Amino acid sequence: MNCRYLAGLCAIGMVLLTSCVFRQPERTERPVVPIEPWIEKAVTSSASGQHYTYLFLSGPSPEAPNMLLLPGGFFDTRIWLYFRDLARHFNLYALDWPNDTPFYKGRVEDMGLIAADFLTAVAVSELHVTGISAGAYPAVELATNQPQLKVASVTLLSAVMFGVTP
Repeated sequence: MNCRYLAGLCAIGMVLLTSCVFRQPERTERPVVPIEPWIEKAVTSSASGQHYTYLFLSGPSPEAPNMLLLPGGFFDTRIWLYFRDLARHFNLYALDWPNDTPFYKGRVEDMGLIAADFLTAVAVSELHVTGISAGAYPAVELATNQPQLKVASVTLLSAVMFGVTP
């Protein structure tokens, strides 16, 4: 074989090999995006002591129906920014899942307990619920297993229902 040909193959092999080496991921900053007309708020539950952050957008009146918007696993409240037109009819609460909570024990059902505690903290008991992606299960959980809540409707967007126990 030609030495030049072998050297070329070795060079290509080295490039491919080094491009497949795993690198430590770099932590990136959360980009700052304008959230207006939404208002970023925080509340601490007197029942659990859990601290929650969320986006709020006032509806046509304080008496308007409430809607809770639940993001999926990889999303945060920013996924709801373009849903602001819903405020023509609803007071909107977009929950940002907490990083650490005593409610989460590794079961997807636990997300419903987090959402229920958040609703207690913001004093909302009558509402509509919308969940996107993995936020769909806590939406169903609120409607079916939280008798203290009056859930008027459940809307599931790109629903992912996994890890569900009977």
